[in-house]
Amino acid sequence: MAEKWFKNKKYGYGWTPATKEGWIVLAVFFVVIAITGFVCAVITDSEMTFTILFCILVLIETFILLIVARVKGEEAEFRWGDKKEITKK
Repeated sequence: MAEKWFKNKKYGYGWTPATKEGWIVLAVFFVVIAITGFVCAVITDSEMTFTILFCILVLIETFILLIVARVKGEEAEFRWGDKKEITKK
Protein backbone atom coordinates (compact mmCIF):
# COMPACT_ATOMS: atom_id res chain seq x y z
CA MET A 1 0.00 0.00 0.00
CA ALA A 2 1.27 3.45 -0.91
CA GLU A 3 2.28 5.92 1.78
CA LYS A 4 -0.44 8.37 2.79
CA TRP A 5 0.26 12.01 1.91
CA PHE A 6 -1.85 13.32 4.79
CA LYS A 7 -2.25 12.00 8.33
CA ASN A 8 -4.93 12.74 10.90
CA LYS A 9 -4.36 15.69 13.17
CA LYS A 10 -3.50 14.87 16.77
CA TYR A 11 -6.37 17.02 18.07
CA GLY A 12 -9.64 17.71 16.29
CA TYR A 13 -10.84 16.75 12.84
CA GLY A 14 -8.85 16.96 9.61
CA TRP A 15 -5.45 16.26 8.16
CA THR A 16 -1.91 17.54 8.18
CA PRO A 17 0.75 16.84 5.51
CA ALA A 18 2.76 13.71 6.26
CA THR A 19 5.02 13.44 3.20
CA LYS A 20 6.74 15.79 0.80
CA GLU A 21 3.91 15.23 -1.67
CA GLY A 22 1.41 16.45 0.92
CA TRP A 23 3.48 19.56 1.59
CA ILE A 24 3.74 20.20 -2.16
CA VAL A 25 -0.05 19.94 -2.51
CA LEU A 26 -0.49 22.41 0.36
CA ALA A 27 2.08 24.84 -1.11
CA VAL A 28 0.41 24.65 -4.52
CA PHE A 29 -2.93 25.37 -2.84
CA PHE A 30 -1.59 28.59 -1.30
CA VAL A 31 0.05 29.66 -4.57
CA VAL A 32 -3.21 29.06 -6.44
CA ILE A 33 -5.10 31.19 -3.90
CA ALA A 34 -2.57 34.02 -4.34
CA ILE A 35 -2.87 33.80 -8.13
CA THR A 36 -6.65 33.74 -7.80
CA GLY A 37 -6.56 36.98 -5.82
CA PHE A 38 -4.35 38.65 -8.40
CA VAL A 39 -6.44 37.50 -11.36
CA CYS A 40 -9.69 38.50 -9.67
CA ALA A 41 -8.26 41.96 -8.96
CA VAL A 42 -7.26 42.39 -12.60
CA ILE A 43 -10.49 41.21 -14.22
CA THR A 44 -13.05 42.82 -11.89
CA ASP A 45 -14.07 46.46 -11.77
CA SER A 46 -15.68 46.72 -8.33
CA GLU A 47 -14.88 45.56 -4.83
CA MET A 48 -18.18 43.67 -4.55
CA THR A 49 -17.54 41.70 -7.74
CA PHE A 50 -13.99 40.95 -6.59
CA THR A 51 -15.18 39.73 -3.19
CA ILE A 52 -17.90 37.48 -4.58
CA LEU A 53 -15.72 35.99 -7.32
CA PHE A 54 -12.74 35.50 -5.01
CA CYS A 55 -14.83 33.77 -2.32
CA ILE A 56 -16.48 31.44 -4.82
CA LEU A 57 -13.15 30.45 -6.36
CA VAL A 58 -11.46 29.93 -2.98
CA LEU A 59 -14.35 27.69 -1.89
CA ILE A 60 -13.94 25.60 -5.05
CA GLU A 61 -10.15 25.38 -4.55
CA THR A 62 -10.61 24.39 -0.90
CA PHE A 63 -13.11 21.71 -1.89
CA ILE A 64 -10.55 20.30 -4.35
CA LEU A 65 -7.89 20.31 -1.59
CA LEU A 66 -10.26 18.40 0.70
CA ILE A 67 -10.91 15.82 -2.01
CA VAL A 68 -7.16 15.30 -2.50
CA ALA A 69 -6.64 14.98 1.26
CA ARG A 70 -9.51 12.51 1.51
CA VAL A 71 -8.21 10.35 -1.36
CA LYS A 72 -4.50 10.50 -0.46
CA GLY A 73 -4.85 10.63 3.33
CA GLU A 74 -5.94 8.54 6.26
CA GLU A 75 -9.60 8.05 7.09
CA ALA A 76 -10.69 11.26 8.82
CA GLU A 77 -11.87 11.01 12.40
CA PHE A 78 -12.21 13.32 15.37
CA ARG A 79 -9.30 12.82 17.77
CA TRP A 80 -8.53 14.09 21.20
CA GLY A 81 -4.81 13.47 21.61
CA ASP A 82 -2.83 10.28 21.63
CA LYS A 83 -4.58 7.29 23.23
CA LYS A 84 -1.29 6.26 24.86
CA GLU A 85 -1.02 9.64 26.60
CA ILE A 86 -4.59 9.38 27.92
CA THR A 87 -4.02 5.95 29.45
CA LYS A 88 -0.84 7.11 31.27
CA LYS A 89 -2.75 9.61 33.43
